[in-house]
Amino acid sequence: MGADPIALAVGMYSYCAKDPVPLRSFAVRKAAKAHGQTKLIEGNFKSSDTVVVIDDVVTSGESTITAMQSVLKEGAKIAFIVVLVDRQQGGRERIEQMGYPVISAFKRDDLLGEASQPGTLGKLATA
Repeated sequence: MGADPIALAVGMYSYCAKDPVPLRSFAVRKAAKAHGQTKLIEGNFKSSDTVVVIDDVVTSGESTITAMQSVLKEGAKIAFIVVLVDRQQGGRERIEQMGYPVISAFKRDDLLGEASQPGTLGKLATA
């Protein structure tokens, strides 16, 4: 659910900026609820939409790909993927191999610099 507030903020910003066609946001559940409408996708979603899938972090890509598959199964098209942090552990490449561009605000190396290299964290802690 880490991506939900990001997607909601993007939608709210678009609305408050008085975009001619404000962006709508929706959430993809990991599993449909057993009660209520039992939807996997909740919010302002139409099966004919072209969407941007937003995730907070991509590591292996598994959760992002699962959300993508849910959206595609419902008939929407995916324009691209946006992630806040790419942990640089293969997820981005998996998604790009599926034919979807991935845009990340940050990469692990950008945030941690030298500390992101294997074996470096211990050296920095004792320095």
